[in-house]
Amino acid sequence: MIGGSVNLRSSARFAMKMAVICRWKDHQGSAHEIGGFSRDISTAGLFVLSSALPPDGTDVSVEVLLPALGGGTSRGLRLQSEGKVVRAEHREAATGFAVRCEFARVDGREPESAP
Repeated sequence: MIGGSVNLRSSARFAMKMAVICRWKDHQGSAHEIGGFSRDISTAGLFVLSSALPPDGTDVSVEVLLPALGGGTSRGLRLQSEGKVVRAEHREAATGFAVRCEFARVDGREPESAP
């Protein structure tokens, strides 16, 4: 129990502030992209702090941009996943949304240039 309530999460969460890009298409097929920062992250999802919120239940693509470690020669990594918005929060201190996803792909390569 945590704070008087039962924790039903199957994976540990880590409080980490990292840049996040979230993309989705609305019901009309229009593409949307927003940026924000992670509040916490686990292997099963993350919470994104952002002023713009995709609707609950929306299928989204998320990229978490991890900083480079070990000096100027190393490059940062990108965690990429497809997921679903499971909850939005509108609070005085912060606004954001939770995404359920699995981070199975880690990409350390730079994006390929368009021909």
